[in-house]
Amino acid sequence: MEKKYFLSIKPKITVNNNFLEKKSKELSIQYLDYFNIICNKIQRTCDILTDDLMSIHTDTKGHISNEGKKYIGKKIYKMNWLNIN
Repeated sequence: MEKKYFLSIKPKITVNNNFLEKKSKELSIQYLDYFNIICNKIQRTCDILTDDLMSIHTDTKGHISNEGKKYIGKKIYKMNWLNIN
């Protein structure tokens, strides 16, 4: 299922995220692409379940469930991403 979700990501989403990342670098703005948090581009997989086996997404368009928001929030916290210098 993790590979299936990865393959279901629309190319337009990747193009948009790459554009936003590039623009943020040009403007010296920190950018967080949550697909980089839940997906592994090398293994071509994405997390689909939280540690409590709850669904991260509500659909295949990337909409995040409440449980998924908590899961992603914990991963962001562990990355110390919010510690902006």
